[in-house]
Amino acid sequence: MNSLQLGMLNITDIPQSYRILFKVSSSIASVIPIVIFLFLYFSSEIMFNDLFGEEIEKYVLLKILGISFIPMLIYQYFFWFNILIYCNTISIKEVSDFVNMTFMYGLTLEDFGFINLICWGAVYLVPVVYFIYKEVNFVSTIVSFLLPSFLTLFFYYILTE
Repeated sequence: MNSLQLGMLNITDIPQSYRILFKVSSSIASVIPIVIFLFLYFSSEIMFNDLFGEEIEKYVLLKILGISFIPMLIYQYFFWFNILIYCNTISIKEVSDFVNMTFMYGLTLEDFGFINLICWGAVYLVPVVYFIYKEVNFVSTIVSFLLPSFLTLFFYYILTE
């Protein structure tokens, strides 16, 4: 993505320090799903076991969260595959060329955004449905999975405003 951005800006010579910064930024972005997974695991485990006293096994929680991330990981690999195959600086001269680009199966960036939204919904929906199916208290299930994320987003918006 960094080389695509530089190509779109017609920047051919860039200092090595900027290249290192781009690589560090990309490396940090690649671990975001792992950080979110760990956040969801630890926050829901604390909420379930300490706050609500539900006695959810750690292995079961890890397993169901891992399963819920499978659609997101498949989406990410498919998205990056499309970016690598279809995006090159020769065919993209302006930002509108990239935004209006058609990828594999006729997908557009708007379609990828919608698929991304569905996959993130599955990350939250799969564990909630599983624990409700296993007859864990409905309120504790909803609060344990949604409240920490909503509070994080709420504080993020407060701090950025």
